[in-house]
Amino acid sequence: MVTSRPVEVLQVGEVVYQATGIANTHLIPTPEGNVIFDTGLATQAAEQRKVLEAAAGPGRITHVILSHSHQDHVGGVPLWLDEGTDVVAHAEFLDCLLYTSPSPRDRG
Repeated sequence: MVTSRPVEVLQVGEVVYQATGIANTHLIPTPEGNVIFDTGLATQAAEQRKVLEAAAGPGRITHVILSHSHQDHVGGVPLWLDEGTDVVAHAEFLDCLLYTSPSPRDRG
């Protein structure tokens, strides 16, 4: 069982902020708006958004970039979407997401 890790923010580059937790989320501010790289788990996404925006400054989320379809990278997507946010993922992302997600009959 995965135990909870506290959410805190680190500045990991000149303009790259990382929110830690069970999974990490990164925010990169740009003149056009903020870019998010991976969104962490749904259970920590709201807190990660709060600490990242406190550190980097609020701004419209222009893009959410997903490295791959594991839940610890995509679980927080709904909490990061602003009006007009583009979600960027590889061409086979949906197939992978469906393959790695339990089917309704497996949920018991």
